[in-house]
Amino acid sequence: GVDNASTRIEFSGDEYFNKNDISEDAIKRLGQLKRLADEQGQTDQALSFNALELHAKASMPNAHWFFKFFTYLYDIVSDYGRSFMQPLGIYASILMLTFLVALEHSAYNAPRNYTQQGCEKYIWWVERVSWIEDKNCVDKINLLQLSGLRAASEYTLYRAAGVLDFSDNGKATDAVANRLFGQSIEPWWMRIWGVFKAIASTALLFLAALGLRNKYRIK
Repeated sequence: GVDNASTRIEFSGDEYFNKNDISEDAIKRLGQLKRLADEQGQTDQALSFNALELHAKASMPNAHWFFKFFTYLYDIVSDYGRSFMQPLGIYASILMLTFLVALEHSAYNAPRNYTQQGCEKYIWWVERVSWIEDKNCVDKINLLQLSGLRAASEYTLYRAAGVLDFSDNGKATDAVANRLFGQSIEPWWMRIWGVFKAIASTALLFLAALGLRNKYRIK
């Protein structure tokens, strides 16, 4: 019964609303407050009411588990679309994890010793990561002069750029794959990780763009 043209909604945080109220009436009230705030151009308020409404819907006993899971994931990853730093931080963490896993592969698959005369040497973890083989030994055993750090960095970079690229066709990745995995293609576990990272990266970059839009759109 209020006049939308002359009514303002003002609150400074979600704590003013009872998050344990998950009834159908509560969801309707929150939806109405969201529409009222949106009509008045109060973007931050509308986003907060939207977050409360989604939380209430996901907390209903009869809510589908699929909706519950993705709603809570939406909250954790981007604070219901209100944050752009959270998805960017998670995206950076995925890239860092990719780099560390690739770096460990480079250490594991680097040659520990060489049977050729004059090339016998044991190489420990740090040396295997930063190792560039002696030119004479490279000529004998046909290995590329590529350090583990460089190979892991290159792998992370083209994985970062290939947001929806599951095949890496057309990229010069043989040298990197040989240095990291000892073969010209990725092993199956890294291929699965690549597919997961591609899908997660697409979703995270979309949520980051959504957060930027919600944060800076004109009220």
